[in-house]
Amino acid sequence: MLAIAFWCLCSFGVGALAHVLGRSGAAWLTFSMIFTPSLGLVLMAILGEKRKARAQLI
Repeated sequence: MLAIAFWCLCSFGVGALAHVLGRSGAAWLTFSMIFTPSLGLVLMAILGEKRKARAQLI
């Protein structure tokens, strides 16, 4: 039971990190719950911060 709680806590952490980096927190939370939080964390480290599109005024 403790392992499941730890898995969920880590998955929520990956989701929160994704949100901070400008990505969908809910999608990454779900990904981490299905696969593994460590894989989600590694992918977040590889992908990094999402670039925001600059609004160009003409």
